[in-house]
Amino acid sequence: IVTVIRDITENVRAEQKLRESEARFKETLDLLPTIVVEFDIKGVATYVNSRAYEVLGYDPIDMDLEKGFRITQLLLPEEQEKHVDRFSRMLKGGKVEPIEYRLLRKDGSTIIALVTSFPIYKDGKVIGVRSTATDITKRKRMEDALKESVEKYRLVVENANEGIIVTQDGMLKFVNPRA
Repeated sequence: IVTVIRDITENVRAEQKLRESEARFKETLDLLPTIVVEFDIKGVATYVNSRAYEVLGYDPIDMDLEKGFRITQLLLPEEQEKHVDRFSRMLKGGKVEPIEYRLLRKDGSTIIALVTSFPIYKDGKVIGVRSTATDITKRKRMEDALKESVEKYRLVVENANEGIIVTQDGMLKFVNPRA
């Protein structure tokens, strides 16, 4: 009988530390106020943080990563083409600028998200894409309301029966047509 005994204590400790580190990383991603999603080269989601479920109204069963949930399931039809183009550029290692997408929520409503994406590399080869998406729906609505308000103000001032002159620090800043 020949017995070989190897001390694997260090390996077990290293594996435990790796598991703990991965758990901390995932917990940190779940604390972010933004959606974080990873996709393989076929566009199938391999990771989704909890914020994605909250913002989009889905639960893990709806976005079943084991069954091959695809980002295209969240995109409106008119968003599909620009997504395909961006995704293929990233798979070739190309950079893409942040972009706004309208994403479909489970209840049928939409949000506007600012999406930033980067290729994921392993051994110098692109193996997927990592994206963050920030819900900017409220900001876009406020911007639209501000534009509308500015336009109304402009129309009122330009069409006023009285002359309107605006000065600042003794400098003429604005004069309406009537003035």
